Amino acid sequence: MEQKNSILLVDDDVSVLESVKEILKQEYNIMTVTTGEEAIEIIKREPQDLVILDVNLNGISGIETLEIIRSIERDLPVIMLSGMNTIKTVIKSIKLGANNFIDKPFNINDLRIAVNEAIDGNNKKAINKVPEVSIDVEQFAEKYVQNVIKDDMQLKNALKMFKEEYINFIFNKFRNKFEHTNTIIK
Repeated sequence: MEQKNSILLVDDDVSVLESVKEILKQEYNIMTVTTGEEAIEIIKREPQDLVILDVNLNGISGIETLEIIRSIERDLPVIMLSGMNTIKTVIKSIKLGANNFIDKPFNINDLRIAVNEAIDGNNKKAINKVPEVSIDVEQFAEKYVQNVIKDDMQLKNALKMFKEEYINFIFNKFRNKFEHTNTIIK
């Protein structure tokens, strides 16, 4: 039996939580909370496949919750819900990485489509994710230091050569003046 994806519903309106849970419970494991603070604690403890988050919450707002979610789990899909949205709120949500924004009251099919797209998109990202390259920091630092030392030695040698050439140049210039002055005095 295939494990169901987990969805965290966050809304301070219990009737919305119950409605969305009823709509999605056959296909997904649903967890519900009424505050952004509770949502953040759950996300820290338990991996989620999607968060459906109301913009207007008691305590920290949905927008603030979204910002914190992004700092914890950058790739976690989030669908924002709002009954009183403004263009400014929609834009801010999208800029913060919300996958979708749905108006309340919402159409059940629109919600299902948004949920499926968000979860399918996240699953594809996981499958196609490029493995991170591990860097041996000590090895990198050692090579960097060696290059700096080598460059430093070259710089010191160049500076030494410059000083020698400059001293010779000045000496010759004054010697020529001195010789010229001596010739005139004699």
